Amino acid sequence: TTVIDLYSAGHLQTFKTQLDSGESVPFMHQIILHGPQGELVRIKALFDDSAMVGIMCTSIFHQIKHRLRNWTTSNKKLRMANRNVIESVAKWLEIVEINGVKAQCSFEVFDSAGSWGFLLGKPMLKAFKAVHNYTSDTVEILDDLCSAMISNQIAHPTDLEHAKQGISLTLDIKQRGMSMGGTEKPPSRQV
Repeated sequence: TTVIDLYSAGHLQTFKTQLDSGESVPFMHQIILHGPQGELVRIKALFDDSAMVGIMCTSIFHQIKHRLRNWTTSNKKLRMANRNVIESVAKWLEIVEINGVKAQCSFEVFDSAGSWGFLLGKPMLKAFKAVHNYTSDTVEILDDLCSAMISNQIAHPTDLEHAKQGISLTLDIKQRGMSMGGTEKPPSRQV
């Protein structure tokens, strides 16, 4: 069995006060997963170049797995920052799109316990040829046909309303009704 290190630095919960104070916040942007029959699934992704693999939380997986199909069983285990190992539930390999830019990507599935909905890790960022400008908090991405400059969407007004209710801005909308996202309590992924 393959074990992959999954290091995710950042806040477990990001709220409006952190944005207002000018504190560094995680980079979030919507991605589109392309299913084999033309299905499109939109998910808000946390960009994390410390994560050595792309990851979807099981709370989202259970809601959208019937729309994407092409899921395979994963034999991978993910090592957290505290050295604990968590088994991946499934794996997916297809086209991911961000603002018209497309790349073939794969990701694993496990329970984030409400820390985030989707981690766009280093291999996926590499597939998009991503360059993060930390000063402007923008990411340039490109494929063979086009390029795009995307901005951090963590401060979207709708998301800020949810933050007032104590819901983390790093969660996807599909998780917000659950308040904590996942159902299990995996070990901390904080560095």
